[in-house]
Amino acid sequence: MKKAAVFSVLLIVAAFAAGPVLAAEYDRYEREQPGYTTTAPPQQSLPPPSSPSSPPRSAPVPARTHMNYGPGYVGVQLGAFSPNNTWPDGLDTYDTGLAFNVMLGARMSPFFAFEGSAGYFRSESDFYKGTVSVVPVTIGGRFIFPHPTVEPYLGMGIGVYFADLNEDLGVNDSDVDIGGYMSFGADVWVNPRIALNFEGKYHWVEPQFSGFDVDLSGWNIFFGVRFLF
Repeated sequence: MKKAAVFSVLLIVAAFAAGPVLAAEYDRYEREQPGYTTTAPPQQSLPPPSSPSSPPRSAPVPARTHMNYGPGYVGVQLGAFSPNNTWPDGLDTYDTGLAFNVMLGARMSPFFAFEGSAGYFRSESDFYKGTVSVVPVTIGGRFIFPHPTVEPYLGMGIGVYFADLNEDLGVNDSDVDIGGYMSFGADVWVNPRIALNFEGKYHWVEPQFSGFDVDLSGWNIFFGVRFLF
């Protein structure tokens, strides 16, 4: 797990360092599109004012080439937790449970964003008469394929996981562990500042309860909304 965490940090740092290069490539791509020009449009002479009934003059509004690029965003996600089926140290007898997540991010370039999040997911087992719950507090990076309407992305990061396990067979313990995640998803922009969000996120975490390592890894499947500010 610690190797995976170090690998995630290195990838995030590498992506941040590559951001200016990718942004330059993105600008070059925009310049190569049909109709792009670096010269100002010719000035048009305005008609002299005629009468109070003449319509007001207004400057043309420039087109936005990338409507979703902003300095920061917040988001809320709600969905389900699908636990792993690893035996004997996993959650093979546990059912799908509830999950939710809140996030705060900063878009550093059209291709990359830093993102911090805090979430919650839980699952229950009829076999063990038990409940497991996890609160992940993570920080990571999001690698974005920019588009004005639908933006796919890949993400990864590390964090602190607060876990709790209660079973009628005698386990009643809590632990704090370091874990990591990888994610993929898409933002569907309904206007320049609001997007619907679809995401799958896999968490890796293996805390210790009553002297035994327990694999609490699994998928979070989310539907949410993101707001630019």
